[in-house]
Amino acid sequence: MKPETPASFHPLSLGQHALWFLYQMASESVAYNTFNTALIYSKLDIKAWRRAWKKIVSRHPILRTTYTINQGQPFQIIHQQIKLPAQEIDASQWAEDELIEKILLETDRIFNLEKEPAWRVTLFTRSKQEHILLVTMHHIATDLWSYDLLFTELQLWYAAGTEQLSPQQVEDSLPKNLPYTDFVNWQSEMLSSPKVEKHWEYWQKQLSGELPILNVPTDRPRPPIQSFRGGTHVFQLDEKLIRVC
Repeated sequence: MKPETPASFHPLSLGQHALWFLYQMASESVAYNTFNTALIYSKLDIKAWRRAWKKIVSRHPILRTTYTINQGQPFQIIHQQIKLPAQEIDASQWAEDELIEKILLETDRIFNLEKEPAWRVTLFTRSKQEHILLVTMHHIATDLWSYDLLFTELQLWYAAGTEQLSPQQVEDSLPKNLPYTDFVNWQSEMLSSPKVEKHWEYWQKQLSGELPILNVPTDRPRPPIQSFRGGTHVFQLDEKLIRVC
């Protein structure tokens, strides 16, 4: 992937700094992989589906971003184009248990933040009328609220790709697109302003002295080095409970 310009090196936000540090500490960990799924009960136009994703990628630089170290400092690099990290998988012969296993395996694939985008899309096709869309993203590039926005935009651009809406109608219905780098610049300016000193003084006072220790009982001693090892329990909610919600 080629950067847009040499100036495509941008600083990280404070949250990204923290996640980059954790990534450097354990690059093989998937603890900060986030994911969301959507069930599609409809015939799907794959070409229109891919065009929708390409449009989303073109609108959101964070989806075209990799991360690197330059002169000892971490930076994000915005690329002009990327290969769409999407794959379609035929799951028509799988039992439900196998499908769940494959989805979880996909969410547990590590990201190489220095060489590839921090997200990927997988479409599991059960039949012509049933698909499961899985979007996996590293937390350095997203939060859970962003998934709602992402899926909404995908629906709109897919509608444009199948000529149910015009591209202009989609553009008019979407909020103004502000690059994440704008937020990073705002955060940097805010933290360097005189007003922030009062906030620092407040929190230093609030957090001074001996902090209470939370002794939560565990079933085994905590290891000296955090491993992120844990279990996953998958279960279904019945239709009655879903209707109540």
